[in-house]
Amino acid sequence: MAWLVLSSVLLAIFVLALSLVTFSLARQIGVLHERTQPVASELRTVAVEEGAMLEKLDVPAHQSVETVSLLFVTTSCPVCRMLHATFSEANQHSGAFAAYWVFARDTLEAVTAYAIEHGIPTAGRLVKPSLADQCAITSAPTLVRLQRDGQRWRLLFRRTIVSSQQLQTLLNGYELDADAVGPDYRLGVRA
Repeated sequence: MAWLVLSSVLLAIFVLALSLVTFSLARQIGVLHERTQPVASELRTVAVEEGAMLEKLDVPAHQSVETVSLLFVTTSCPVCRMLHATFSEANQHSGAFAAYWVFARDTLEAVTAYAIEHGIPTAGRLVKPSLADQCAITSAPTLVRLQRDGQRWRLLFRRTIVSSQQLQTLLNGYELDADAVGPDYRLGVRA
């Protein structure tokens, strides 16, 4: 009977010691997480609302162009591959706005090979990660419409593209005010 009491006391001490070690490890993990969190917080993009003025935006548009369309794409996006013909056609038939393919997350070598494969002209493509950050782009493909306001640019709208029809609708309706475009119109569904 004494052995049973002694083993129960030893078992309780062992469980208590194991609990203290587990608590200590959990605390150390928490401290490590707190130390690395500020680095992760700096990697988030700053939210930019539609209608906001964008400072120091590097868009190569001529002074005569008042509106610029930027289609943010990546070389690995299957939806982006379906949009090239629609975007090229709209760019060729419209003198009212300048249009660029923006590759913000790809290397210059990957973009060059991709552009040759899909017939994207050199003058129509930009490889600039800073544009995605300044326009608060979080996914591809995304269409951004900018309007010149003196020496700065105003963000008219930013839409994630899901189909060629939606892109065509947005490009055809460039003269529409962003607030007047309803959700059905944005998705390319005209009721």
